[in-house]
Amino acid sequence: MPRVSINPVEVRPGDTITVTVESGCDVPMPTGGWVVIAGPVGQLDLAVRTVTEAELVNGFAVTVELPADFPGSEGFAGLDSWDYSGCPDNASCASPVASFRVAQSP
Repeated sequence: MPRVSINPVEVRPGDTITVTVESGCDVPMPTGGWVVIAGPVGQLDLAVRTVTEAELVNGFAVTVELPADFPGSEGFAGLDSWDYSGCPDNASCASPVASFRVAQSP
């Protein structure tokens, strides 16, 4: 599973984050590309998504603009719809996501 990082890790609604997916995971790209998701924890319906056709084996970085009405809370970002079917029974198979913090708007 690829490692995901987010920069910056503290933002405000309307800011842009960069979601970086590290290289080293030779997994085929799904049809239509990789979907990168960013949302408030526990509120998947408020998440924003963007698509990239970058090869995962090389790693990639995608910028995601958070909506101006994005709630102040803990956020997460990473690859959406990660395919766990190839995970062995003894693997953790955790989602390839990282966290960030959204401050309340003044």
